[in-house]
Amino acid sequence: MKELFAKISDLIRNECVSFQLFLTGSEIEGDSNFIFYMDSEEPLNMKTLTEFTRHISVLIDEGNFGDIPFTFEVSSPGADRPLTDVRQYGKHIGRKFQITTIDGEEFEAQLINLINNQTSLIAEWNIAAQIQLSAQVKAKPKAKPKHTRFEEQEKYADNRNQVHAPQPKLATVPEIANGDFPLLLMNKIIPVKGKKVNHELMALPFNQVKNAIIIISFK
Repeated sequence: MKELFAKISDLIRNECVSFQLFLTGSEIEGDSNFIFYMDSEEPLNMKTLTEFTRHISVLIDEGNFGDIPFTFEVSSPGADRPLTDVRQYGKHIGRKFQITTIDGEEFEAQLINLINNQTSLIAEWNIAAQIQLSAQVKAKPKAKPKHTRFEEQEKYADNRNQVHAPQPKLATVPEIANGDFPLLLMNKIIPVKGKKVNHELMALPFNQVKNAIIIISFK
């Protein structure tokens, strides 16, 4: 049965290209039901998936696949399955993910872009860093006292435009080895006390990702 499963898997891989699909995972359910999870770089068209299923069915009927009975299913991955192919990420830019790295670190992050080379990293990182910097809450000057002595009013006038908190700095572009591309440019979400969160700009090599699952929000 494993040899038959491998043979059907090869057929799926060879034929899916002409339908602009790619295989993201497969499994055997029970003794003889083969399930293949397909995706595309654009939003997955269910009509295309149906046409591809019919195409594979015809090739199986016309081909030499032995006499062992089996069934097969071609399905979309579903939102709860981890993304396994870097080509899946492009259509999910802007969405939040639950990330687990191969080192065991777990965190939530928002995908900003996919990066394929150092030049793109510098350009996209600086744009994202500027946006992140401008979005941070800046310290405000103290409110003008209502009833104070004349000296305190003068002190307020001298300092009214001063900001008394440390100002955030533009995040520095990280150095990435050529072998670590492609990268996921992300805003890492760091919980702090209360309901507040901090954000940290990061460039995560795709080869360091163990699991990446889309966070579905119902708000």
